[in-house]
Amino acid sequence: MRVAVVGAGVGALAMRRRLLSAKPNWDVVVYAADQEPPENTPPESDRALGIWPRAWNAIADVHDRLEPLATVLPPAAYRNINGTWLSQAPPNAPERVAAVRESDLRSALLRTPTTTDSDVRWGCRVAGVDVDEGNARKLVVRIDGGEREGPFDVCVGADGARSVVRLSVAGEVSTPVGTVSEAGWVSADDVRSLQLDGVPPFEVLAGRGRRLAFVPAGGHGDASFFATFPLASAHDEVAPMYADVFHPVPDLFARAVHALRRDVHFEHARPMYAPRQNVALVGDAANSVGPNLAQGAAAAIEDASVLARLLARCDDDKDVGAALQEYSAARSRRAARHRRVTAFTAMLAHRALDGWRDIMALVPQPINGAIFRAALTHSLGPDLDDNDDL
Repeated sequence: MRVAVVGAGVGALAMRRRLLSAKPNWDVVVYAADQEPPENTPPESDRALGIWPRAWNAIADVHDRLEPLATVLPPAAYRNINGTWLSQAPPNAPERVAAVRESDLRSALLRTPTTTDSDVRWGCRVAGVDVDEGNARKLVVRIDGGEREGPFDVCVGADGARSVVRLSVAGEVSTPVGTVSEAGWVSADDVRSLQLDGVPPFEVLAGRGRRLAFVPAGGHGDASFFATFPLASAHDEVAPMYADVFHPVPDLFARAVHALRRDVHFEHARPMYAPRQNVALVGDAANSVGPNLAQGAAAAIEDASVLARLLARCDDDKDVGAALQEYSAARSRRAARHRRVTAFTAMLAHRALDGWRDIMALVPQPINGAIFRAALTHSLGPDLDDNDDL
């Protein structure tokens, strides 16, 4: 079979790797808008990603490359703007999150046991996906500039929140929510000077839509942070928005090696495939929510792993429709849980000032911790009722 994968992020490369591992004779073509492979990613475009246990287990075949580059941590605990720890993961908590640079993760996924990356079309931006005029069961990919490639038996849209694949088959786009996320790196020397070395990962619920996460990452004493805030026009406007947060959080922005800014998008629930076409969506293309609990990359890996497993069972294109329907049924339930938990923590981030801050600070840490861990399990933990084995 011929499979087109649009996108070159974590979900797209995990999809390609799983398919080629299971079906090395299949023709899998990845259309990457990025001009160059991930190992050439400039520092100002890199960020840290958190990989939760189910997703980490799904990419076990690249652990030998990633483990030296990853920092394995308990889930982040929550703090208020005064620095009070609202929750903390117990030292023996079974959950562990692998924090790794996005470029390192993508590079590891790109290398497969049977192929090079010659099937990845770097610098090839897709404009849309159409039904093949000669065969209604096949698909063609439209490239920017008018060129058409195909036919393909399946197309996987892994091209992010503003997915052109989803726009082609569903006619819908995600909606900006009026906030921005900014990610940055802090060097090991600056982590020490800010007295943050040895501090476990934390997330600050600062009110008015502000939330900031600090995570040791990269395995060399560096750290990563991300922050959300209302729309602003320049990097130097961000630090004052966090001036009322405990020290040294405001200084993180000044010490950042770089800052990568992205609009936050959200989309409503919908099927994760096109019923009348052999098109499936994974990651943010299928379920775009705001930054929350480092779940985006993990969810994309889970999506790709489940979809690849189901597609690999297909003998020919006649079986694809049923596989995509099964994929959507399995993953839509987990996507709904992601949305619920994201909405819950977003509510806390908006209301974490004044009375809410005082109430949360009065609740004993074990109770707060149990509530947050239940939310994490609901969003990213195992669910025996789901047919989404990885």
